[in-house]
Parts: sequence; structure tokens; C-alpha cells
Amino acid sequence: MNLTDIFVHTLFTLNCRPLPKNVEEEARRCLLDEVGVIFAGAKQSKEKLGAYLDLFSGDDATVIGMNRRASLQNAALVNGISGHTLDFDDGHRFSTVHLGSTIIPAVLAVAEKEDLTMAQVLRGIVIGYEAAVRMGNCIQPNHRTRGFHSSGTVGTIGATMGVAAALGFNKEQFKSALSSACSSAAGILEMMNDASTMKPYNAGRAAHDGITAAYMARVGFQGPDDCLGGDFGFIKTACEKYKPEVLSLETDDNFNITGTYHKPYASCRHTHGAVFAAIRAVNDNGVDWRRITNVCMVRA
Repeated sequence: MNLTDIFVHTLFTLNCRPLPKNVEEEARRCLLDEVGVIFAGAKQSKEKLGAYLDLFSGDDATVIGMNRRASLQNAALVNGISGHTLDFDDGHRFSTVHLGSTIIPAVLAVAEKEDLTMAQVLRGIVIGYEAAVRMGNCIQPNHRTRGFHSSGTVGTIGATMGVAAALGFNKEQFKSALSSACSSAAGILEMMNDASTMKPYNAGRAAHDGITAAYMARVGFQGPDDCLGGDFGFIKTACEKYKPEVLSLETDDNFNITGTYHKPYASCRHTHGAVFAAIRAVNDNGVDWRRITNVCMVRA
């Protein structure tokens, strides 16, 4: 089998398995966590996102935290942007993907439109996370050093396969959906520079395009035989060095959603070590934090 067939076989096989209790519980936790951060982010960007939605019509799905509805893809787009606006959303360390804000808005919007069950939603989340983590692990760290924002690129693949799983696609449809996702995957890290407010757009667009990619497969469009490993496929375009073994079920037959991190502090994950150290220093030394007037950084 080529790389695409290996990856599709892994995802489809896992999708056919019953979800272990700990996996289902983690999917519920991810869902609750993401809805919470969407509510928070919606308050931050409500005016701009409302102005965007005013440009379009639609009544397919709920825009969380804004007391309005929108078309299927636009609801996912705005919810994804809100979910990543404050950078409080979950993620995965080694694949470097913010999973919740790219995958869950897509699955929720489709679930509302298609009247899916909670079991279908949870399965979509699990398989979406699985696709994103495995693909991210395959192409990182070179993907990032080339300037790609994996929440936008790999997040699109995760969102697409999450929707495919929630909708009960067969194996052929899984492969076609993956092809559409690979062609749609985009996102650059330059969005983080110069006080830009566009970084959350990469996450929201991944959710938006994930829905479109999945529905293209649903209506019968087919992709190339090897959208991942072909000479002009996603992997060779996305990086120079990659680890194809992580795509295989023979290498790892676990559900990778259990490796998701959730933020105990309201800041970027990379600051959490310093936050924990500061709290520990205060508690262990009886420091009255109200008397702290200055914090210095000392390089070792």
C-alpha cells in the first residue's frame, strides 16, 4: 500500500473499533474545554466576527457565544476563530497542532445540520484528533521550520477526517476526503508576527475547509491514488524530512487523543512552566505576591 492507503487504513480501522472508556471521556473533556474557550474568544472578537457574518446569509448551525446562526462553513469558521483567539485551546505537543479549534467546530456544525447523535460527535472528534496527531508527528519539526502553521495545514486534515468519521463514510470516501483535505491544507506562521490578529484565522479556516473537503467526497469526487506520498503530494510539499512509520497502525494502534494537553493556566502552553514555578516559589517561601513590584529575567 502507498502512504495514503496506509494512513486511510489506520484511520478507518480505528473508526470501526468501539471507543474505550478513557478515550470517550477524553473526547467529552475536549468538547467541553473547546466550547468554553469559544465562548471566551467570542467576547474578544465579537464585533469583527459579527461584521463578517453580516456579509452572508445562512441558518445551518449555531455561532457559539454570539446568539446567532450562520451557514454551515461560516459557523465552523467563526467558532474556530473564537476558539483560538485567546490561545486557551487544547493541543498536542509533538504534532504542534491546536486540535480543538480546528476539528470540533467542524464536527459540531455538521452534527447540528445533519442531526447527529452524541456518539457520532465523539467519534468524529476522536478520529479527527487521530488524523491530525499522526500527520503532525509525521511531518514535524521540518514542517514548522519551513514556515507552515500546522493548526492550519494539519488541522484541515483533522477536521476533514473528523467530519468523515462522524458522517459514517466508507473507506473509499475516507480516501477521497483526505485528498480534498490535502489540497485545501494551508496556513503560514507569518500570521503571528507584527502584532497580527490573523493567527486564529488559520484554525477557523481549517474547520471551514474541513467541512467542504468532506462533502466533496460525499458527493462522489475522487482524488489521486497517493495524495500524501506522490511526487507532488502533501508530505513532500510540506516538509523535507518525515516519519512515515507513524501513519501505520502496525507502529501505533492506540487512540492518540489521550495525549492531548489542556491548559491549567490562561496563557500560552510555553509559559506554563514559568507560571507553575512562580506559584511554587510563592507558596514554598511564604512570599506575599502583593508586595512584588518587579520581575527580572536572568540568563544562565
